Amino acid sequence: MSEIEVSNKPSPKRKLASRVRNVHMLILVLVLALVTATAAMIITDIASDASEELARFYSIEAVGRFSIHASQETALVRDVSRSAAIINWFADEENPAKKAAAFDEIMKYAGTLQSANVYFGINKSLNEYSINSGIPFADFIPFDKINPADAYNDWYYNCIRSTHEYAFNIDIDKVTKVPRFWINYKVMEDDNLVGVICSGIALDEMIDCLFSQYNTENVMGYIIDKNGFIQMDSAPSNFHFDEKGKPGNNIRAVCPDPVFVSAIDKYLTNIGDIFNMSSQAEVIKLNKNYYGYVSIAPVTNMDWSVVTFFNNGALYSIKKFFPLLIIMLSAFLIYMLASSIFMHWLVFRPVNHLTNSLSASNFYIGEIFGCNRDDEIGILAQTIQRMRDRLSTYNAELLRAARERERLIRIDQLTEIPNRRNFDERLPLEWGRAIRTKTPISILILDLDYFKDYNDTYGHLQGDKALQVIAKIFAQELKRTSDLVARWGGEEFAILLANTDFNGAYDVAERIREKVENLQIQVEGLVSKVTVSIGINCLIPTSNNLLEEFIHHADMALYTAKREGRNRVCLYNGVQL
Repeated sequence: MSEIEVSNKPSPKRKLASRVRNVHMLILVLVLALVTATAAMIITDIASDASEELARFYSIEAVGRFSIHASQETALVRDVSRSAAIINWFADEENPAKKAAAFDEIMKYAGTLQSANVYFGINKSLNEYSINSGIPFADFIPFDKINPADAYNDWYYNCIRSTHEYAFNIDIDKVTKVPRFWINYKVMEDDNLVGVICSGIALDEMIDCLFSQYNTENVMGYIIDKNGFIQMDSAPSNFHFDEKGKPGNNIRAVCPDPVFVSAIDKYLTNIGDIFNMSSQAEVIKLNKNYYGYVSIAPVTNMDWSVVTFFNNGALYSIKKFFPLLIIMLSAFLIYMLASSIFMHWLVFRPVNHLTNSLSASNFYIGEIFGCNRDDEIGILAQTIQRMRDRLSTYNAELLRAARERERLIRIDQLTEIPNRRNFDERLPLEWGRAIRTKTPISILILDLDYFKDYNDTYGHLQGDKALQVIAKIFAQELKRTSDLVARWGGEEFAILLANTDFNGAYDVAERIREKVENLQIQVEGLVSKVTVSIGINCLIPTSNNLLEEFIHHADMALYTAKREGRNRVCLYNGVQL
């Protein structure tokens, strides 16, 4: 701002001049007050809008961090709950062979979970297990009984009563006494509940991930359940558990402002089920509170929400305008017209341009006004530019992470071929296409012969290597992009061949069988061999055929191949080719 020169030459003492000067000064003071009030209103509105958006941003950011932190763990717990070995043992707990298979499966997953502990309860016996990664099989025993009268066991009964596959809760780990965020998944055998399996993330770790970037003087964040009870607090010192080991604070006690209490009551009442991707954050302006705004953002795939209180005084305070008022008064006393034009071109016009350039319609793509300026507006514009760039980068990272998670849940991590979920999604599509086009569809179910003995002989690491090598052979023998091979589970695989009759399916199966039979797998300088048994079913389906029977008949053919000596291919009609 250029300095304005003021003449110090004394003026003639004239009454009229004095009166005009006094009246003029009075008018200037009134104009200054009006201009100052107008400026304050404009800037207050801008600060209010910015505060509202920042409150919304903080809550949405916390939701995103929460989802990223919990989604991978949730996917792993879900995979454990759907493991065939674990389901079989939960349904038949006293069977030692099933118990050994389930132990191996649990140990495999325990090393990948964020928590080294795997908790589960078995429905029939109400035995409760707490398993650490790396424990010996001899310690694979229950440590407690699930007592429905004990409040510490609410996690189990809340999960089995849930209308969804899973449920979340926060309480204190019975074994380690560490507060944790728990992911509980039902274990189902067909449509029958056989137990619940869960894993817990340390609560301190979750809170640090969600709220460590907060300045608690200006921003306070909470995670609440559908009843309004606080599950996480950005100020851990304010968070406590009641005598039953449950989070005891209610969000209504944090802010007794009637506007907030009314809004949160209405919000919680309208929660019917878990939130989906279309659920939006709400921002509420408070009446009398240190924090001027509060944002409530739903957490996708849960019935929990993020509540963020934002102090709008962090952006705007009337005290900041005192120096400006003095400067404007001096400027109005000397040159009213010049000051008017000066303020218009230097302050109000650029601020309006900056505000217009930040409209919601072009916030991420339009050019922000003032980035090339070297004044305060330029600094503000550059700050907003950097914030926008970080937001764009963060959104891109979220999108990449979501796409990668979507890919990983359909790929078997060991063999890097499609998994059972991928196969189950693809099979109904090809089945429907075969019905419409009246073309044959074939399914091959393959099982490695005596693979448990192979693992016992060479070890599970060598067994994993053999599965990887053999999976590559399966994939290499499929020549069409429409063909699909997937890991069915354990050492069992499935191949889907669209528009392929019995002869074509048999040719593929026999090539695979011969390749596997002739395969030599190196084991510490030695050569190991593996064979495969294959069951085939082929059908030109109609709407009267059942997809489940189609798969079951292929499975029957596989058992025929095993019964007749293994290392062979059998068709569903029982004839070995």
